[in-house]
Amino acid sequence: MPPENQQGQGNRNSHCPVMAQPTMVPLSSPASLQTPMDPEPRQAPPSTPRTSETTPSVEKTEVDGMSCLRNSFAKYNISGNVADILMASWRSGTQKQYKIYIEQWLKFCGERKINCYSPQISQVLNFLAGLYDKQLSYSTLNTARSALSSILHVDTCRNFGSHPLTVRFMKGVFEKRPPHPRYNKIWDVSLVLNTSPVWTQ
Repeated sequence: MPPENQQGQGNRNSHCPVMAQPTMVPLSSPASLQTPMDPEPRQAPPSTPRTSETTPSVEKTEVDGMSCLRNSFAKYNISGNVADILMASWRSGTQKQYKIYIEQWLKFCGERKINCYSPQISQVLNFLAGLYDKQLSYSTLNTARSALSSILHVDTCRNFGSHPLTVRFMKGVFEKRPPHPRYNKIWDVSLVLNTSPVWTQ
C-alpha cells in the first residue's frame, strides 16, 4: 500500500488535474446547498371556527318573521311565559300575514345594513314605497304597516303605524289607489220585496 505523503494527501489525488485559477470559483454557501425539492417549512395558519356552527342561528333570525316579532319583546325584559301570552294575542291567520311582511322587511334591512328594530322613518317608508311599486293594494300595505308597527321603534314614536309621516303616507296611498269593494255586483232586493207571494192550495 503506497505511503501517504507528509502533507496528508494520498497518491490517489496526485493525478487529479489542477484548476488554473482556483480563486475564480466562489465557495459554496450554506444556502446554495439546499435542494429545491425541500422548500422552507411554512407555519400552519391559525385555526378559525367553522362558520357553519354559527350560521344557522343567524339565518334563522333573518328569515323567521315571528321570531323577530317575539324578540322585539326583549327590550321590556319580560319572561318567556309572558311572551307566549303576548304572541297569542295575534290569531294564526294574522301571524301568517305578518310573517310575510316582517320577513321581507328583514331582507330589506339585511341588504342595506339597517337596524331592523330601530330604523329611520325614511327607511321604513322606502320599504312601503317598494311594496306600493309592486302594485299592491291599500289593504295589503295597511297589513304591512300593522306588521311593522308591532316590532319597530322609530324616532320618538313608539308605534310606527301612528307616526305622523306614516299616517300621511297611508292616506296618500288611499287617495291614489282606493280600495275596491269586495263585491262589484249587488242584487236589487226590491225585486224580492215587491213580489207578491204565491199561495198554493
